[in-house]
Amino acid sequence: MASFSDPPRLPIIDLSLFELGEPWRDHVAAQVDWAASEFGFFYVIGHGVESGTIESLLQLSRSFFRMGDEIKQRIHMSHGGRAWRGYFSRRR
Repeated sequence: MASFSDPPRLPIIDLSLFELGEPWRDHVAAQVDWAASEFGFFYVIGHGVESGTIESLLQLSRSFFRMGDEIKQRIHMSHGGRAWRGYFSRRR
């Protein structure tokens, strides 16, 4: 029987190392490749995005998802073309 006492942790990748040039660029790229392949998700630090910008984006996303379905459907995935972007409901 599997134990959930020590669940896997998502990797944390420091993008600031990328700016140091070789061999760090290859190292960061390998970390991203591994994390995306193994987990599908990862944390990113050292990206240079100010915390105020991140907080603003989180607030805007919360506001968007509180809107009614009629408004959100205006940017449905079916309108995104080949870019594969837009909104879709989790309801089936």
